Amino acid sequence: MTNEPVEGAVVYYELTAMRNRNNLGIPLPYENYRSLVVRRIYTDSNGTARIPEQVYRFKMYEEPRWESVYVNIETEQEDRNVFNSLISKHGYNPMGELKGMIVINHAPSSYAGEGWRITPADDAVYTVQHNWGTFLKDEEIITVKLVRR
Repeated sequence: MTNEPVEGAVVYYELTAMRNRNNLGIPLPYENYRSLVVRRIYTDSNGTARIPEQVYRFKMYEEPRWESVYVNIETEQEDRNVFNSLISKHGYNPMGELKGMIVINHAPSSYAGEGWRITPADDAVYTVQHNWGTFLKDEEIITVKLVRR
């Protein structure tokens, strides 16, 4: 770790919602996940990335399940599911000397066991940090320390 701010690092923000009932309120036999928003921004000279405030529109019986921040992970693969694209073998680090990081904020209602944890392989291009809490916040500061490869 350099403990220095990194300028120009690519940052993706993704908010994922989950729905387990149909429009009539009848439980579905599965959970249906949907990306509500995906933003691509870059860190400034202070190493800060500001994710613009936005109003999210949920469908009936849909609730926020997790929000993900991907730092210094990029993909050339076009995939509607950003998460799958970035953590797949197609993901790479634009700043090659530094591994990327994924920060996942899980909803308080999410199961906090090992089933929800992403454990990167030894040769993965990223590390992972999991948080459980609330999405009801005006601002959140997350400090990400990228490690050298």
